[in-house]
Amino acid sequence: MSSELIILDWIQNHLRSGWMDQVMVWITSLGDHGMIWIFAGLLLCLSRKYRKAGIWLLISLELSSFASNYVLKPLFMRPRPYEGLMMNLLIPAPGGYSFPSGHTTSSFAAASALVMAGNPAGIPALILAALIAFSRMYLYVHYPADILGGVVVGTVCSAAVGWVIDKIGKWYKLKKERR
Repeated sequence: MSSELIILDWIQNHLRSGWMDQVMVWITSLGDHGMIWIFAGLLLCLSRKYRKAGIWLLISLELSSFASNYVLKPLFMRPRPYEGLMMNLLIPAPGGYSFPSGHTTSSFAAASALVMAGNPAGIPALILAALIAFSRMYLYVHYPADILGGVVVGTVCSAAVGWVIDKIGKWYKLKKERR
């Protein structure tokens, strides 16, 4: 048995309970299709003060989703941990490949954007992102490496978007000064 399955089985054997099952199903649903993050980004875009963070978040989500779903998942084609096992999942079996976790990728792309933009919601967003990531292991639909990969991909995508936004801002400021 791989060390990753040992970790997932430890979670199942030591942390599972009726109330935790309900909480983890609810938490993971917050990350479904990145909807909570899309809503947060759109809400931020409504405010002039937080618009940059909202745009950063939304572009980071799009880039990380592309990287995860159209580049990495087809490249690695890693099966999900429950495949081939006789077990009842608490959620409908997700389709597609396991690496990296899309829920984790989008959650960390969004939370990283908020933190890097200096938005006050950054730390609570990181906590929610970590809970969503953990829920994917708790629900036995992702391996720990899928979660780690999602953290890295989401954070790197957000940093790349921030770099581009910074360069565009500097270019725009320079252009304005030359007028």
